[in-house]
Amino acid sequence: MEGWAGCVAGAMRAEEYVSKLTAAGFANAQVRLGDANSPQGFTSAYVEAEKPDTSKPAGAPPGRCC
Repeated sequence: MEGWAGCVAGAMRAEEYVSKLTAAGFANAQVRLGDANSPQGFTSAYVEAEKPDTSKPAGAPPGRCC
């Protein structure tokens, strides 16, 4: 029980995690919880996000730089 409590105690809500990813500059951030039918509840999460390419000037055509 102690191990379980320690793990869950530091967890954050999916909405808060997405908010933090967005604030860090990621786009299309999503968190999908897995294993909903597990007797232990949710045991995994899948996180997807895109980091925009900031090496090119804004409005530069794709595949061309500067």
